[in-house]
Amino acid sequence: MSPSKILPRIMRELSLIERSCGASNAELMQIGGVTKRTVARDLKVLSESGNPIYYDTSARAYKLLNKDLVQLLTLSLDEASALYHCIDGLCPSNQPLRTLLRQTQDKLLDAVAPELRPEFQSRPQAVDIQLVSCLISCDPKVYEPVYTAILKRHCLQLRYYAKSQNKTRTHKFDPYSITYSGHAWYVIGFCHLEQDLEILRLDRMSDVTELDEAFELPEDFSLESFFDGSWNIEQGRLTHVKLKIAPEAAHLIRAETYHSSQKIEELPDGSLLFSVTVQDTREISRFILGFGERIEVLAPLSLRKQIREQAKKIAESNR
Repeated sequence: MSPSKILPRIMRELSLIERSCGASNAELMQIGGVTKRTVARDLKVLSESGNPIYYDTSARAYKLLNKDLVQLLTLSLDEASALYHCIDGLCPSNQPLRTLLRQTQDKLLDAVAPELRPEFQSRPQAVDIQLVSCLISCDPKVYEPVYTAILKRHCLQLRYYAKSQNKTRTHKFDPYSITYSGHAWYVIGFCHLEQDLEILRLDRMSDVTELDEAFELPEDFSLESFFDGSWNIEQGRLTHVKLKIAPEAAHLIRAETYHSSQKIEELPDGSLLFSVTVQDTREISRFILGFGERIEVLAPLSLRKQIREQAKKIAESNR
C-alpha cells in the first residue's frame, strides 16, 4: 500500500488512541478498515516514531504513554517472577496498597508471553514469600488522604486516639512521610498541638481531612536521620545498653544484625557481650524478655530494674 494511504490511516488511529479512554482493537480495525495484524504493525510504527503505546488490560484499550505513566520495562522471566511473588507477600486483605499491588500483578502477568505463562504461574509452588504477617488493619479512608496530603504538602486535621492516655484529641498535623514498622503503618510529621515532630499510628486516626493550607518540608528532614538509634520506631533519649547472652543463646545473636550500632564481644565460656545504643528502652525491653533466663542486663541499671519488675509480674501471673 502506498505511503499516501498508510499515513492518514495511522494518524486516524493515533487520534483515536489519544482519547482518555483509549481505543480497542475493534475500533482501530474499524477506523482503518484493516485487519488485527495490520493494526499491530501500525502500533509498532507509532511507538518507534516517538509515540509509545501500551495496552491497558483493565480498559481493554490501547493508550498513549504519557508523563503520568512509568515507561515500560524489559524484564526477564526470573525478574518478573520475583516481583510478582514478592507482591503476593505484601497483599493481605487489610493492606491499604492491596488494590494497586494486585493491578501491578495483573499487568506483569499480561506482559508474559502466552507460551510462558504456565511456567510463570507455577512458580509460587516452589517459592512462598510472606513479607507481611499479622498486619494491623489500616483503613484506606485514613491512608489515602494522608498519602495525598504528603504528596501535595498540605496540612491535615484529624482525630487521634492516644493509647497511653486513653483519650482522643483533635490534631492539626503536617505529614512528612508514611512508614511501615512492627506490623503497623505510621505517619511522621509536625504536630501543631505538641509543637514537635510526632509519630502517629494510622489505625488510631479518624476523621482525617486535608486542609487547604500548605506546609514546607524541612530541608534537613529524612527518615534515616529521624530513626537513627531507634530499636524499631520509638523515640527517646539515647541510651547505651549492655547485655550478657548465655552460651546456649549466643548463636542466635551471632546469626542476626539487630541494630546498626550493635557490637559483639566473645567471652571464653561461650557467652557474649552485646552492646547497642538505642533511643528509649521500651522496645529493646521486649527483645530482652524474649530471651528469658538466657540474657542478663548489665547496663543501664534502670533497664535491669525494669526487666526484673516485668519478669516478676509475668511469674506472678503464671503461678
